[in-house]
Amino acid sequence: MEGSNTTIVISELGKRSMNEGGLKVSPRLYICCAHDIVRVDLKGKQRLGRPSGNDAPDIPIMNQHVSKDHGVFLTTEEGSEYIAGNSSNGIYYNNRLLSPNARVALNDGDELRIPTADKIDILIVFVNTNGRADLWEAFRKASRDQLTGLNGRNGFINWWSDHRDKPEYGSAALFIMDVDNFKQINDGFGHTKGDEVLRFVAGQLVKAAGFPERVCRWGGDEFIGIIPGDAETVGKILKKLCREIAGSSVIDTKLSVSIGCVDLSGIKDRLDLSNLVSIADRALYETKRHGKNGVEWAE
Repeated sequence: MEGSNTTIVISELGKRSMNEGGLKVSPRLYICCAHDIVRVDLKGKQRLGRPSGNDAPDIPIMNQHVSKDHGVFLTTEEGSEYIAGNSSNGIYYNNRLLSPNARVALNDGDELRIPTADKIDILIVFVNTNGRADLWEAFRKASRDQLTGLNGRNGFINWWSDHRDKPEYGSAALFIMDVDNFKQINDGFGHTKGDEVLRFVAGQLVKAAGFPERVCRWGGDEFIGIIPGDAETVGKILKKLCREIAGSSVIDTKLSVSIGCVDLSGIKDRLDLSNLVSIADRALYETKRHGKNGVEWAE
């Protein structure tokens, strides 16, 4: 499923595969943005929007076509509602454009769509029955990066939104990592071997980070992760990761990775991942400049 067809195909599969009825489950949303599908549990009042600066919405979607305030979900024992925000890009409810402040009661399977300029619409599906929940959970699992099994960008962004204020991440570091000379590996050994290298690196990364949700494949041979701990602790973990990858025999040539890190303990806006990744990327450049196969920290 490529491009603009992705959300359409998933939506149609969901409709065709479901029958009326089913046991009630706790209300939730499944947000489909390109190839990523994220689950958000609904409770109380939750604002939908794009993170910006220190403004962290309850339901974040990191996409330029999503407004800072794209509406509000209200959930009580009686049910769930959506109130449209005053967004220039608008939102559709079951294919009907909602006016600002329009209020709709949500039923199982109802869809909200945020249009985008590149026609890869953002699909939001309300679910509160077990059959539909099981179906969308299967879609969500299938939406993970197919090569490595890691989170996609939006899955990682939502995980961090839920975890950034937890005590264990009070001291933590974000890092960006890529495979040194990966183009040469693909050119010299073929893409099948290159894929094997990426799967191996992803596996080693998960071991280093502690569990899969802490890392994601950002794109190509780039990976992003967040590890709790002070700079010294995280630095030791990542240097060990570099050594273990460099000492592997997964390919008949030198294999190494370069890593750039940023210490999150002194950063107020910890939700702005685009900015944090940019900072870490500058540190990654320094690692490359100093000969690759190592770890550098942003100042």
